[in-house]
Amino acid sequence: NVTLKDIMDTLPKEVFEIDDVKAWKSVLISVTSYALGLFMIAKAPWYLLPLAWAWTGTAVTGFFVIGHDCAHKSFSKNKLVEDIVGTLAFLPLVYPYEPWRFKHDRHHAKTNMLVHDTAWQPVPPEEFDSSPVLRKAIIFGYGPIRPWLSIAHWVNWHFNLRKFRPSEVNRVKISLACVFAFMAVGWPLIIYKVGVLGWVKFWLMPWLGYHFW
Repeated sequence: NVTLKDIMDTLPKEVFEIDDVKAWKSVLISVTSYALGLFMIAKAPWYLLPLAWAWTGTAVTGFFVIGHDCAHKSFSKNKLVEDIVGTLAFLPLVYPYEPWRFKHDRHHAKTNMLVHDTAWQPVPPEEFDSSPVLRKAIIFGYGPIRPWLSIAHWVNWHFNLRKFRPSEVNRVKISLACVFAFMAVGWPLIIYKVGVLGWVKFWLMPWLGYHFW
């Protein structure tokens, strides 16, 4: 009969305190790392580009972590600031903040509940044992294709209004509008400045690096 409150009461109060300095320091670190990554991509010879992409992909993963903390309401005491920072942090990833926040709340509410969890649906042993050889091979090969599955999850769970409750739809629409505006303005601007290959080089490859993580 252990309740969530019982568990929370065992934790030191410090873990529930919001540290504004630490929060904004994480923003500074991620932005600086991302800027350095873009500089490395611009200056690196072709054979060092994979390292520059790995660095930059890791840096934008920092943006995701910031948005994650905003969604958990652990970034700032000001909830409007959290919504703005979370939305901006997710934009380079073309991730709509509010849809992700709603789905992530359900993930935590349904954690370890097979089928209901939006993020973690492992294959039960009995299902694996009864699977054809080809499906077993696909399951074993999950590691190398994980980034593509992450992209599929991004598309499947965050852009379909029918997956959200009526009370959530308006906020979802605002987030989607922000993402589409970023794509409509940011992508053409990148292509105008550095061409389609530059878009691949400066945006797509780091984005794929994020999905690897």
